[in-house]
Amino acid sequence: MDNFEGSAPWDGAVYMSTSADGLSFSGEKLFIDRAGVPNLLFTSDNRLIATFQYFSFKNQDMFDVIAYTVSEDLGKTWSTVNKIYFTGLGKFGPGSPNPVDPTLVELDDGSYRLYFTYHAPGEKFPGLYSARSQALNEPFLSEGPQLKTEKMILDPAVINYGGIWHHYTVRHDERAAGGFVNVHSTSDTGLNFMLQDDIVLDMQFLGQVIEDNGKLRFYGSGDGVKSAVSKDGYTWTIDSGTRTAGADPGVVKLPDSTYLMIYTKVEPKN
Repeated sequence: MDNFEGSAPWDGAVYMSTSADGLSFSGEKLFIDRAGVPNLLFTSDNRLIATFQYFSFKNQDMFDVIAYTVSEDLGKTWSTVNKIYFTGLGKFGPGSPNPVDPTLVELDDGSYRLYFTYHAPGEKFPGLYSARSQALNEPFLSEGPQLKTEKMILDPAVINYGGIWHHYTVRHDERAAGGFVNVHSTSDTGLNFMLQDDIVLDMQFLGQVIEDNGKLRFYGSGDGVKSAVSKDGYTWTIDSGTRTAGADPGVVKLPDSTYLMIYTKVEPKN
């Protein structure tokens, strides 16, 4: 859930930029209007999948839904926007909780797991959930909650690194002397995560984590898009400078070693 002060989620738009080194991004252009919390996945069959929260003003069935678009030419062109369907979570609609904040991963068998935020009826706080499907155009079957905590958990970022699944997010309601309080949890299977020590940095783990040259790099948020690097997933060092304006990025490294970033910005609407 993006948190742009004084704006609603549907006021945002997702923009795209590229980089040769993963640090300096340029060539910004509009990617998807009325959208936020984007994520990127490069699949084993060389497709790019962008997932995001979508707020169509033309189709009520596509308002406040997790949606996706696919590129088969490394991001040059993209398919129409489609809705992700769920089974096992109950009915959605006005007054009902919707799945939000998507992070899509590909599993070893080629199926997809979607991590997302969900506030289940009767639960005190929203938390980390997952669902699985063999294909994007088939319903994602809920796998239930994946992290037990007594606090609100939003905006998941998840990666399998060295055989361990790492989940990250930021505590939106907490600050520490050293900066933002970022949540870290781990799992051997990608399910039933266990909390690890919080990570306190002068950036929010609100974005996407990727593996890059044998290390982890988290593209997160602060005064613009920030990034940090880790060799083990537990200890992080912030890169100097800002990657671009905006927040909550999704990033992928392409086969030609260039980088593609999509991120949320709020621009005045006509």
